[in-house]
Amino acid sequence: MKIPELYTWTEYEAERLELALGRLTEILSEASDETSVSYVDFGKEAAGQALGMAKFSVDLAKKGMNGFTKEELAAYNKKLYLSAEEGVYETSFLNPTYAVSVFGKAKGRIVAAVFADLIAKVPFLYRGVLRPFLYAAELVLEVYSLLENGADANALKRALFYHRHDYCEERTIASAYEMYCSDFRFFYDIAMKADLNSTDYLYTIGCPVSENMLEVSAYLATLPEKDIDSMAETYVNGYVEGFEVTGTDLSKKKYVQVVTEYGFERITRAAIKKFEALGKETTVHYYADVYGDSWLGNRQAEYDHRNDMLLTLNKRMNETIVRATKKAYDNVGDFMRLTAGPAVQESFGEPDFDPVNKPEVLSADAKLSKIMVDMNTRLGMLREEYIHGDERSFTIIDYPLPSIGPKFKDIFKATIRVNTLSSARYRKIQQNIIDVLDKAEYVTVKGSGENRTDIRVTLHTLTDPAKQTNFENCAADVNIPVGEVFTSPVLKGTDGVLHVSKVYLEGRLFKDLSITFKDGKIVASSCGNFPTEKENADYINEYILMFHDTLPIGEFAIGTNTTAYEMGIRYDIQRKLPILIAEKTGPHFAVGDTCYSHAEDKKVYNPDGKEIIARENEVSALRKTDPENAYMNCHTDITIPYDELESITAHAADGKCYDIIRNGRFVVPGTEELNAPLERLEKAKKK
Repeated sequence: MKIPELYTWTEYEAERLELALGRLTEILSEASDETSVSYVDFGKEAAGQALGMAKFSVDLAKKGMNGFTKEELAAYNKKLYLSAEEGVYETSFLNPTYAVSVFGKAKGRIVAAVFADLIAKVPFLYRGVLRPFLYAAELVLEVYSLLENGADANALKRALFYHRHDYCEERTIASAYEMYCSDFRFFYDIAMKADLNSTDYLYTIGCPVSENMLEVSAYLATLPEKDIDSMAETYVNGYVEGFEVTGTDLSKKKYVQVVTEYGFERITRAAIKKFEALGKETTVHYYADVYGDSWLGNRQAEYDHRNDMLLTLNKRMNETIVRATKKAYDNVGDFMRLTAGPAVQESFGEPDFDPVNKPEVLSADAKLSKIMVDMNTRLGMLREEYIHGDERSFTIIDYPLPSIGPKFKDIFKATIRVNTLSSARYRKIQQNIIDVLDKAEYVTVKGSGENRTDIRVTLHTLTDPAKQTNFENCAADVNIPVGEVFTSPVLKGTDGVLHVSKVYLEGRLFKDLSITFKDGKIVASSCGNFPTEKENADYINEYILMFHDTLPIGEFAIGTNTTAYEMGIRYDIQRKLPILIAEKTGPHFAVGDTCYSHAEDKKVYNPDGKEIIARENEVSALRKTDPENAYMNCHTDITIPYDELESITAHAADGKCYDIIRNGRFVVPGTEELNAPLERLEKAKKK
């Protein structure tokens, strides 16, 4: 493996940066037109941002991170992300709405994207990496010069295109290095070496520091070591059990990707020690870095820039990205092949966010959607060449943030309880449900009250029921907490409507979400988030369809974790529960790939010894004849809560019907225990 060029710095780059900073300093002193906003104002704001970044970089080189006081680091953190701060953002060129109001839609979109590109380089400076900042500063100057000389929008777009195109390979190789190579130690060193009794370390990461981060870090610092160790134990054991359940040999792998949240480093440190005790090396990443969330500290600003990539996406850029990714994976291929998969810790309880859908932000049309799907498909196939799906596993666990409300500490303790429920007990209860479901040819799910769900799910045929099953008995392994039985349905004959009054998917609220299926594929969809049909369609296209024309049902599951459901109702946080927990609190459907994506040919067994045969559907079956169309590279779970549910019924070929749930209660013998939390809620409601 070669160290990425992005991490090198020569006299040539130093001279370029000196020239760029000199010109930016000149722009900062240029006179503005007092009667109107113009390109000079953009230049001044961008120059102020860039020069502030340069000063931080110089100070860091002189002092080292330990040479700053907390107050100095906090001041820099505020300054470097100031343009995204509420109140400032409204009249910043970072805001597409403001940029468009000054330059018009075509130019304004580019200007806002260029400013966002500059701020996105702040984290690199904390790592002492300067080249991305140099490239962003030069792009600002090029765009400023074009605006100054009256260039049209196409000229600006070309500048942004070639900036992204020409540095794509360098940037992609560096990204793969950080993701997979154990030599990248920046985040690992913070997790393992920082003084976690103080919150000062949060200002050394390079992200916008929030009150949530500070408060959760301070809270974890007060917990006894045994509590931290217990949380880490749950997390690590779930990861190991995920390999055991699927019959995958963890001993063949050397690296574990630990993905954590800002402020949760104390749990991360304990987990890393446990992984290392198992003989594994870890690479450490922050969830926001991996998934692109919270990079500006302003959720509306992040939402406004979600489609910046589309501004320069075309077939040529697509080919460049795929080619660069191939080269990047070749560089770190030895690490990827020995990577076991991610151990992810997520958080929930962010303040409510109902995004404003701005007309100034580009949305994907049919042409761009097709390019996006093609690119993601090819990138998914490339990744599979280096990390085979049947050789890896993962785990995910969630904990609340202080912003969830004044009962945060109680909710945190309740979440620990939910996350540590007995796997053995739930497996026994769930086996009773599976035994009934395995009698069925199909299952029907119907909503109650205003919930319009009415859907039929076709199941695979068991040719040897004594040795085969359709449903996996899922405990607390890959998806913590415990509590679901799931299958990959047969698409043909899976028809009907899935409806949810309100659901959060990947932190994004969907209101009155309705999806219609025919032969297991989406044929219609709608939601009530925005005033126009187009806005709602675009929202679904981006966050559910993931730019595909349609998606198949990849999973049908019945959640059994009524304790988690009780927690959600008792603390009035049901709508804030992450999908990881929410999917265990009722039946859910996932659109996209199956749960066995890229590992369909590997036999998987339940604890009772029966083989789970429902590992593919008609789409994933194309992997042998038409691999480019076999995978969607997405999997989005949508849950119907118990209180919106009338029934789940198994229908046998002989016409007999067996209820699993009726009027929101489990009715299969042996599942009575699951109703206890629901009964407690009913009694509390009557009081």
